[in-house]
Amino acid sequence: MNTEVPSGRLRHDKKKNKSSRRIPIIALVTGLALLSPGLLHAADARSQAEIQADIDRLKQLLEKDQQELAAQNGTEPPADAQSAETAQSARDASQGKSADVANLDTVQVRTRSRLESLKDVPASVSVVTGKELQQQAGYDLGAITKRTANVSRNTGNSRTYSLSIRGIGQVGQTEAQDPSVGVIVDGISYAYNPLASFDFYDVDKVEVARGPQGTQGGKNADIGVINVTTRRPSFTPGVDYSLVYGRDQTVTGQVAGGGPIIDDLLAWRGSLIADKGNGQIKNTYNPDQTFFNTDRVAGRAQFLLKPSDDFSALLSVEIQPTGSENYNSGTFFTPTPTTFSDGQKNPLSTDASTRLARSWFTQQGSYSYLSNYLSQTGVDVNNQQPLYTYTNGASTQLNWNLGNYALTSITGYRGYHFNARNDEGTPFNISLQGGGKVDEYKQLSQEFRLNSQIDGVVDYVVGLYLFKNGVDYSHGGWVSGWGSDAGAWFASNAQYAALDADGNGRYLLMNSLNGLNKSQPQSIRNHSEAIFANADWHLSEPLTLTTGLRFTQEGRRNQGSSYIADN
Repeated sequence: MNTEVPSGRLRHDKKKNKSSRRIPIIALVTGLALLSPGLLHAADARSQAEIQADIDRLKQLLEKDQQELAAQNGTEPPADAQSAETAQSARDASQGKSADVANLDTVQVRTRSRLESLKDVPASVSVVTGKELQQQAGYDLGAITKRTANVSRNTGNSRTYSLSIRGIGQVGQTEAQDPSVGVIVDGISYAYNPLASFDFYDVDKVEVARGPQGTQGGKNADIGVINVTTRRPSFTPGVDYSLVYGRDQTVTGQVAGGGPIIDDLLAWRGSLIADKGNGQIKNTYNPDQTFFNTDRVAGRAQFLLKPSDDFSALLSVEIQPTGSENYNSGTFFTPTPTTFSDGQKNPLSTDASTRLARSWFTQQGSYSYLSNYLSQTGVDVNNQQPLYTYTNGASTQLNWNLGNYALTSITGYRGYHFNARNDEGTPFNISLQGGGKVDEYKQLSQEFRLNSQIDGVVDYVVGLYLFKNGVDYSHGGWVSGWGSDAGAWFASNAQYAALDADGNGRYLLMNSLNGLNKSQPQSIRNHSEAIFANADWHLSEPLTLTTGLRFTQEGRRNQGSSYIADN
């Protein structure tokens, strides 16, 4: 068992010989606390009351020594709370409690709409500190889920990944709205998975609450919630910064700081991160293009207004400008099986091996199906563009202390942009805008929460949640486009044989799809209104019963069309 003494808790003055008496006293307290569980269970051990009396006596000696040392140094003695905490730790150890269990009193979570000690939360909750994430250079959601039990990030690109808890919640490669595993950042529910595909920085803590969370507030989440809380402004000035250099020319710089603007009234905090690095897979057509690279810059400014102990207002504005990252087409191809599972032969009539064997494509002697298309050392594509994404948002949080009640208002906005232009996987002029999509997403939410308790018997929260969002696909952009090699690529074997017979046929092959563009605009509009309530009934010291309810009205509208934009 390792015991860590917080820095600044114990002082040592080399100039004062009397202070040396503190070391054996501390050692005795710690040793007794560590050994006492074994003593309590020994057949001939002293009684627990006798051991407790020794602990109390040693605690008094320690406090007396600290007072003498403080008097010599002209400083104030340690706070009673610190001495009490030291004694409590010793008592916890004497009763067989681990250090982690003892510290559960000091770990507070926000997942349940109010600050509570982790050990008092009647739910399965994991907590990861922002300090731990920063020390291990964990900035994205993938790094967070690796440090929380039973939570998985099912990778795709920034638009198509999904989250699952205990294996539930995973969806196919689609941009899920109203996901079963929710993400909340500083009180704002993300109703669209891609919003959480960016870096999380200047983080205070991350909590993962498993099970239905809709009765706690925010957007309903059936399977669980990942709750990210960033560091808030403080009236104590300070600056934190870090610079990390890693493999693949990765450089991550982060700086955050702030302090009072007007003492005891207005404070601020600013945060900035730049995260750049190459990916592991190169494009042999353009060696400077790598797949699974990182290109992210983001900044956030927060202002805290606190005119009294009974009211505070927090304004936050965040911007993550356009970044370009390559995910799509970073694929290693393998040969298609030549037989089906029932033993029948696969004709491979539309397979890349058949198409690339056509004379149209074998004229480029430096490229072949076996050596290039099936290469496991890199990809060879000419029209693949990066995925261009950006996001921005703003929120205000108002808190009133109304005696026995606490009222909170959270207003939030979030926007997201995504643009993709994909290649089919070869260096030929086949697909110019394959899978191209221009997404514009916006959401606006308003939440009111009232927290209170009744004589320590029940803690409850009631509230109102209002939400609307909209997403537009392919407005102002094409979803598919083809080039001069597309005709020879998509032609059937019979069509290719007929048209490749002479120059006129080959001219038709070249022009049949060249310059063709298709558009598929889609518009989605959603809104929801909900009331929720949750109560923790403290039936006895070890037993708490949680009850909750939520009523939600949902509205959905989806309009789409498909047409030839340029023939």
